[in-house]
Amino acid sequence: MEDKIFERNCLSNSKDIILWWLNGIGFLNLFYLLYVIFHLLILVKVFHNGWIFFLLPIIFFVWLLINSIFISGLLLELFLSRILKLNFNFDKYAPLLKGVFLIISILIVISISVYDILSQIDTV
Repeated sequence: MEDKIFERNCLSNSKDIILWWLNGIGFLNLFYLLYVIFHLLILVKVFHNGWIFFLLPIIFFVWLLINSIFISGLLLELFLSRILKLNFNFDKYAPLLKGVFLIISILIVISISVYDILSQIDTV
């Protein structure tokens, strides 16, 4: 199967640009869901912490944060190309931006998880 998350041809209308940017968000959300389940299993099994219910609001806000970071590339492209009417070649740089925002989002999830696990170690 070809990886078409980062492949981009010349996109001219706003609908195609939006669909291209939203193409990778399913992967990001699937990664986040699996990582949250893995993290909560570690908390329950290793640290015997039954208070994971209180992490649910934090999980939701982190989910909003990583999706906002990932979508910021779309907002940047629409702002620069449609509102400011700059003649910038997004077809060349948008895949790089999308990859950078994806990596930043994944690193935020992992760093928050490591911080939470380290704080659990201090309380044991």
